[in-house]
Amino acid sequence: GPPSQGSRPRRAPASARPSPPPLGARRQAAGGAMPFRWKVVGGKDTGGILVRAGQDLKSQQLPTRLASGALVDQLALKGERLQYRLAEGEGPSEGWVSLKVSGKTLVEFAGWAEDPKDDEQFDKWAVLGRKLGKDEKPPPESELREQSAERILGAIGRPFVVLGLEPGSGSQSVRRAYHIL
Repeated sequence: GPPSQGSRPRRAPASARPSPPPLGARRQAAGGAMPFRWKVVGGKDTGGILVRAGQDLKSQQLPTRLASGALVDQLALKGERLQYRLAEGEGPSEGWVSLKVSGKTLVEFAGWAEDPKDDEQFDKWAVLGRKLGKDEKPPPESELREQSAERILGAIGRPFVVLGLEPGSGSQSVRRAYHIL
């Protein structure tokens, strides 16, 4: 079923795929809410999956299909119908698709959309709660490792605290913060 109902796609082992978002979850980023990202996994033999102009299954069918492998950002999720905006791949820029047809998964949850500003905003010293002045030289890496060890021990059970990030931080920032620690 769709992530809003708490189920997961069955394709990859649980450790290899992102957990679906909880009901009503929204990730906040500098520019507003970051959408859920979905991947088209159906339509390999048919040139893609059918896209309609509206949520209703009888609404107008768009002339082109959404290609298998395309990544889309969720605009709305109503039952088994997903309104999307194309992020990568071929197909209509916006429309409505079914998550499943006859029990076969067409679109599966892939995680959060990436925030393109993550790279620019990342500061490894901010992860440790330290702001360097404009002309201040960064301390040696050994000091970074020592501070990160202290922070890890002091934040057991509170993962975002140890990373020095706000809940909802971009996945690239989370990966970088773990790498630094």
